[in-house]
Amino acid sequence: MTQATLFPRLAAALMCLGLAVTAPAEASGQAAPYRVSVGDTLSVSLPGEEAATQYLVDADGAIAIDGVSRVAVAGRSFAEIENTIRQEAVRVGAFVAPSVTVGIVEYAPILAIGAVRTPGEIPFRPGMTVLDAVGLAGGLAVLGLDPDVAALQQLGLEAELQTSRDEVERLKAREKELRQRLDLDLALRSTVSADRPARAGDGSGRAARGTGETPTGQGPAARAQIALAAIAESAPNGQIATEVETAAELLDLWEQAIAENDRQSELLRQRVAAQERILALNREEFERNQDLVERGILAPNSLPQFARQLTASEATLLEIESALSTVRNRIVDLEEERSRFLGQRRSQLLSTLADLEDEIEGLEARRRSIRYRLAAIAGLTLEDDAPVIGYELRRAGRSARVPPGTPLRPNDVINITLAPTPG
Repeated sequence: MTQATLFPRLAAALMCLGLAVTAPAEASGQAAPYRVSVGDTLSVSLPGEEAATQYLVDADGAIAIDGVSRVAVAGRSFAEIENTIRQEAVRVGAFVAPSVTVGIVEYAPILAIGAVRTPGEIPFRPGMTVLDAVGLAGGLAVLGLDPDVAALQQLGLEAELQTSRDEVERLKAREKELRQRLDLDLALRSTVSADRPARAGDGSGRAARGTGETPTGQGPAARAQIALAAIAESAPNGQIATEVETAAELLDLWEQAIAENDRQSELLRQRVAAQERILALNREEFERNQDLVERGILAPNSLPQFARQLTASEATLLEIESALSTVRNRIVDLEEERSRFLGQRRSQLLSTLADLEDEIEGLEARRRSIRYRLAAIAGLTLEDDAPVIGYELRRAGRSARVPPGTPLRPNDVINITLAPTPG
């Protein structure tokens, strides 16, 4: 099996691109003078020397000529360099009117990276284009594959794709399960949100609970069962249903504890009201007897008895009010504990769901990458269109997308990319 039969469209596209972009360059005829680059090796001939001396253009773009000076050469043509060397030689007194010849021994290499078979440095030659560099780098990575190697890679990638597909399906099933849990959790939360009418005279504004049931006679467990039945279309598995039922039973226990404390609170509130009436009567009796003592009608030694009764009534009221406050605080604690249970449960579900969604997104990106690689090996995309070949030229700290017929210069870097056709 040949490359042409493996990748007919891609090979044809490369040939067409090469012809389309190289024809104008051949027709132009004349080329601009070459300008020296860092990394070039130059030959310099001076009078009295048997052979030309070779110099490597250093990172600063200069060469150091023995007996003359250091000369900046990067970015200059050979004629400009020759003139500069003559001037420097005269200036330092080495020669009067020397004849200087500068030539190129070896150009600085270019670098091919990306989707090429053998990425690395490539010797530069004048007139070289991006497409030439790709060819010298072994061609595109997919075109450079041996058919047997390509088949093995394709089998490996297909197995990897199937594994990632199975993993995505497993995670999506888990995601569906978590969303079912969230739906059930929302239904469960609604079982404790039924409003009850506030009781007159209760400063807490708390609703009457009685036996721990709503006015409809249903506790949280019963309401949870109704909620489960209402969303049965989501077909939750047995584990989820059991989990929700267990949570509903816990809520029932909280509800019963809150209801019991509510009953105690109501009894204590009634006792407070009764004790306040007793205190008012004792205070009234004490004040009346105090008036009688002041008027001399009643003996003074009888007044302490009424004062003790008044003090005892006040102490009893404070004791009952303290007990009522303790019960109300206990109710608040129970309700906060229940709210934390529901809040933590939902928070954990949402956090797990967010992590799962990130994992699915990462796997989907991995699957797309595998599909791209399979498309590149096949020479066709999944839609049977030729892959998009990208040519990025990096030169002098800048980069740009260029046509494959773009002329290169020494030190250029060409990065080749492959991607499926969009859509």
